[in-house]
Amino acid sequence: MQLNKDQKIQLVKKLTQKAKDAKSILIMGFKGTKNADLQALRKKLRENKIEMSVVKNSLLRRVMENVGFELTKENTQVPLAIIFSLEDEIAPAKIVVDASRENQNVIPISGIFEGKVVDARYIAELAKLSSRDELYTKLVATIKGPITRMQNVLRYNLATLVTVLNNKIKQ
Repeated sequence: MQLNKDQKIQLVKKLTQKAKDAKSILIMGFKGTKNADLQALRKKLRENKIEMSVVKNSLLRRVMENVGFELTKENTQVPLAIIFSLEDEIAPAKIVVDASRENQNVIPISGIFEGKVVDARYIAELAKLSSRDELYTKLVATIKGPITRMQNVLRYNLATLVTVLNNKIKQ
C-alpha cells in the first residue's frame, strides 16, 4: 500500500509513541519468509499481547532515531519488522528466537531492553530466561513448600495425639 507524505508522518508518530510506551522493542529481519509463516508469528505475538509492525526501513529508521536508537546500514539491508511489548520484556525475544529456530529467514537483529540497545546475541540470551509466569510459579512453590511441610507436621502430630487419647479412653 502506497502512503502519502502525511500518512507516513502520522505512521512515524504513532510508531514512535508505541516505542516510547513499550517495555521492550525488538527489530527482526524476515527476508524470504513466507507470508503464512509471518502471519503465524504475528498470531503468536498477538496472543502474548505483543504488537508487530512491518514498515519501510526508511520509516523504521526515523522511528528508531526518535527514541534515540540508530539503525546501521548493515541492519537495513533486509526487510525489517518492529516488535513492541507493553507488558512482558522477555516474551518477544523468546517468540522471535523460537521462530528463528523453525525458520532460518526470521532473524532477531537488535532491540531495546530496559533502556539499553542490545544485539542479536543478547536477544538469544534473553530468550533462554524463564518467562514471567514460570518465575511466578517458582516463587509461589518456594513460598508454599515450607508452609505445606509445617501443615503436614502439625496435622501428623495432631492425628497422633487424637489416636493416643482415643486409646486412653478405650482402656
